Amino acid sequence: MSYVQNLVKDSRRRTWEKAKILADRAANENRNFTGEENAEFIRLSAELDQLDARLVDLARQENRSAESAAAFGALESGRVVSGSPASRPGYYDPSLGEQLRDAVLRKNPAPIDFSLAGSRSGYSPGIEKRATLTTSGNVGITWGDSLVQELVEQSSVLSAGAFLLMTESGEEYRIPRSSGFSTATLVAEGATIPESDPGLGAAALPVYKFGFLISVTTELAQDASFDLVGYLTSQAAIALANGFGKYAITGTGSGQPSGVANGISVGVTGATGSGGKPSADNLFDLQTSLASPYLRSPGAAWLMETSTLGYIRTLKDSMNRYLFDIEVLEGTGSVGSLLGEPVYLDPGVDAIGLGKQSLLFGDWSRFYVRIAGPNIRFERSDEFAFDRDLIFFRCLARMGSVLVDNTGAIKSFKGGAS
Repeated sequence: MSYVQNLVKDSRRRTWEKAKILADRAANENRNFTGEENAEFIRLSAELDQLDARLVDLARQENRSAESAAAFGALESGRVVSGSPASRPGYYDPSLGEQLRDAVLRKNPAPIDFSLAGSRSGYSPGIEKRATLTTSGNVGITWGDSLVQELVEQSSVLSAGAFLLMTESGEEYRIPRSSGFSTATLVAEGATIPESDPGLGAAALPVYKFGFLISVTTELAQDASFDLVGYLTSQAAIALANGFGKYAITGTGSGQPSGVANGISVGVTGATGSGGKPSADNLFDLQTSLASPYLRSPGAAWLMETSTLGYIRTLKDSMNRYLFDIEVLEGTGSVGSLLGEPVYLDPGVDAIGLGKQSLLFGDWSRFYVRIAGPNIRFERSDEFAFDRDLIFFRCLARMGSVLVDNTGAIKSFKGGAS
């Protein structure tokens, strides 16, 4: 961990302690916040959110620095690097940026290809090798691990552990969906063994087109110090994560991806008269409403909206200990942990309210996100903004999602009716 990261973590801890003192004072005096205290607590919560975002950004920068160091190390050792070596997913040939810049400036339609790593998993994201696409006047390139890793970092659902499925084409794809388990029975010697079939069905996982345009000045494309590939990769990941993200939560499955809220069950309903807010006991009950295999899964995590986290930070157990831990679990990209499991923020989740499903908890590996090929198309146009000397890039992706386990892998907290 870098010196700057330690400074930010120390600042985060001090801010948390200030918020804790305010909450403790009101709790010990058995009263609500005064107007001044409430304003201060909101300010401190916003500061914590900013520090959380800064920590995530610093971790991302540290990863990129490590990749750059690996690249220079390979060059100094004389090792020939072509694409993504298995030892460093996400690292691409440093000459790729020069190839892309040369193609842009020379209007060269020749394809740019580089090798890709092989794993495909929500916990170890990757992408298979695809054939490059070339159309007249455009250059198509296959995106490597760097784009997928950026997409995972930007998408809370993928960060939480959703299974990322890559397919070579976009035709209808069906996945077995579990709706019940088999149950073994104690059987006496010579007795008939009873039948117990699991509840299995098929879930359709279609894909839908997402796209965006982004411009780059010719001057920037000519500037050798400008990381063109890194910039386009980052912008593509952010745009796709934001565009697809809201459907991954609330999508209806009709003309759009099927979101997780479209297939989960309510694990706990809040008490009436609470304004839709969960209690500490509600959180314990929601967590333990899941079957043991889901609780033990590496994909077990919480999803909530930012304002909900602000409220959750004030909850304590019967021993006056805060339920939320500000320590960010290494490698998760989370904002902290709640009852031992990582917490991720997503604006697509309902805020706290009457009848609102404001907390989602479960095994996110049972939620599938699909990216269909033959690849994520990345093309350019020099004519679109010819009068402004801008180069426009177009990114198109076909993505879909579905929950493949209806036995209670992911459940929600639903606010009370009043």
